[in-house]
Amino acid sequence: MTAAVPRRSSRPPPPAPAVNFRLELPIEPQWQNVDLLRLAILNCLHAVFGDPELSESVGIVASELLENAIKYGDWSDGPQKFLVLSARGLGTDVVVDVASPVRAGSPHLVNIEATIGWIENFPTAREAYVARMRMIAERPDGGSRMGLVRIAYEGPCEIVAKYDAGMLHVHATIPTIGRDAID
Repeated sequence: MTAAVPRRSSRPPPPAPAVNFRLELPIEPQWQNVDLLRLAILNCLHAVFGDPELSESVGIVASELLENAIKYGDWSDGPQKFLVLSARGLGTDVVVDVASPVRAGSPHLVNIEATIGWIENFPTAREAYVARMRMIAERPDGGSRMGLVRIAYEGPCEIVAKYDAGMLHVHATIPTIGRDAID
């Protein structure tokens, strides 16, 4: 007797529904929290949307933004010892926002604005991704600065950074409908 193997459909999953939700968590800037939160977001969004590719994309975006916040945040003595992760469903988009304390004049502020501007100079996120990969191949010891470029392409998402009252907010908007249209 042979067991029937279910056939995988070659059709893409149906578009994710328009859903509104909000999740906001203050988090200690510890590396082990990145994967814990990536998995939590991945599982929550899989339960909401039933789309494993969308939930994986949002999990990747959240983990990259969390890693950047931990790496570049100002964790010296001060009133803010937490970063804040927010994931919101806004109709047909999921917005992931990570806020971390950063001092005014920090080189990180300049670098993040420059990276986002650099990505926006390309017709597509894919072209920015390929260009960044070429830069890394040509200068492997120069630091990759690949994170934001990677999530802009793989997310796919639009990335915006805002600095307000000592906090850097980096948020990525990931569409839940028409995801194939973004390149």
